[in-house]
Amino acid sequence: MIHYAIADVHGCRAEFEKLFGLIVQDHAQHWFGTACQIVLLGDYVDRGPDSKGVLDLICKMKRQQMPGYGWGPVSATNPQSIIALPGNHEELFLDLIQLFDEKANKATIERQGLWWLENGGLQTLQSYVANEHNHPIFDPGLQMNPDVWRDVIDRIPVLHIRLLERLLLGIEPYYIDERYQLLFVHAGIVMRKRLDDHDVADLLWSRDTSFLLDVDAEWIEPTYTVVHGHTPADEPRIRNRRIGVDTGCFETGILTAARFVCGKLDGFIST
Repeated sequence: MIHYAIADVHGCRAEFEKLFGLIVQDHAQHWFGTACQIVLLGDYVDRGPDSKGVLDLICKMKRQQMPGYGWGPVSATNPQSIIALPGNHEELFLDLIQLFDEKANKATIERQGLWWLENGGLQTLQSYVANEHNHPIFDPGLQMNPDVWRDVIDRIPVLHIRLLERLLLGIEPYYIDERYQLLFVHAGIVMRKRLDDHDVADLLWSRDTSFLLDVDAEWIEPTYTVVHGHTPADEPRIRNRRIGVDTGCFETGILTAARFVCGKLDGFIST
């Protein structure tokens, strides 16, 4: 089995599409006929220029419809699959959508919405009306108005909302390949906690100092190698059974995938 793990696309559709092509090429050249999983580690939206385009691509990937890459339905001769996990930015996005659906009071919407927009959500909303240059979401004097947000949210495709709901409400916020002892998750883990003791906030938001910075530290559950994003670095971070893949694409233009062969790290592919 070959695993490729991609972290923190953050609205960088061009880099995401390029990296996906490099992965398909790598698999075809070196591992043709070997089962393959691409695991997306969350944070598809916010900060970069085309969050809508990234979600469009993920929806196509999940349907195994990627023209030009030769990937069709999974079969014995075409064993690729895509696994998408949630990140904290998907949670922020869906939270605001649900506040409008629930007709929450204006103060709650403003508080949640302003915090999200200031952390990259503005670029996400703008991506949904990118061809409407006169839309007030591009006007600094109007773009922090909840009525403007509502107008954009009303245009979000149902397919995107259902994807966010499946990521955050329908599945575990991590993926484990038990055979190869790989744990894929957005933020990582809290070193003092067993996996079953983690809540969703831990898995989507945590930046445990020991997990990130102590190269030799042992997790209380030492069986798994943890593959994560969430905390950017100039290059992938390799620590004791911990692999960080976030290379800050929205700032650097470098989107990275970690490649695992039968559960062992076998290098990185970057744009």
